[in-house]
Parts: sequence; C-alpha cells; structure tokens
Amino acid sequence: MSADRGARYGLSARIAAAAVALLMGGVIAFQAAIALGAPWGGYTQGGGTSGQLPVGGRVIAVVSIVILALLAAGLLARVGWGPLARAPRRLVSVVSWAAVGYTLVAVLLNLATPSENERMLWAPVSVALAAGSLVTVIGTRRRRMCSN
Repeated sequence: MSADRGARYGLSARIAAAAVALLMGGVIAFQAAIALGAPWGGYTQGGGTSGQLPVGGRVIAVVSIVILALLAAGLLARVGWGPLARAPRRLVSVVSWAAVGYTLVAVLLNLATPSENERMLWAPVSVALAAGSLVTVIGTRRRRMCSN
C-alpha cells in the first residue's frame, strides 16, 4: 500500500494510527528501560517485583518491544505509512487486527492486575491504545471495502 493511497483514508483513522504508534513508542521506551535494568518492576508484569526485573522479566520486555513495534507498523500501514506501507494488504490486515486483539487483552490484564501502580499507569494507556487501534482498523476498513 503506497503513501498516496493512505491519503484516501479519513482524518480520524490517520490521527488514530499516528497516536497509537506514538503511544506504543512510549511503551517501547518503557520496556527498553526495563530490559536495560530500570528499577520499575512494580509497574510491569503484575507488579510483583520491586526494583529491577530478573533476567526472565527483561527477556519478556524485549519480546514486548518486538511485538509492539510490529503492531504499530501494521496500524501505520493501514493508512499507508511506515515500514509496512508496501506490504501485502492481507499481511497488513492480519497485523492490524492483531493489534486490536492485543490491546483489548491488555485492557483486561491491566484492569485485573493486583498491582495498583501498574493498574493506575497502564490501564488508561491500554484503553487509549485499544480505542485508537479500533478507530484505525474500522476507519480504514470501510474505505478499503469500497475501493476493492
């Protein structure tokens, strides 16, 4: 999908995709800090570890970085932007719908966490990510169906 095709999509879908990608960038920065040893264990992975996470928790943070980067790229590609903009339409669709599912699960997990710190920080972020992902996918779906 080329950038000029991305201009066909509504402003709300483009703004949502950009906002989600930016917010995911912030989450990626947080996960990178965790992976490098930041003492924020009480704000992630259930909040059961105060201070630095053990090696296993840091590996999970690195995996999260990869997943989030892929999901952000998929949502940006829905509006014709980013590194996956020229990827096959089917791949972009699968990745962007995976972003919706991933963020909806994140909402549930962040609302259910026993860690008050984690809940207070990440529940609103995950709600914003889920809402933005849905706006992006639904906002581009109608146009994609009409343009086929």
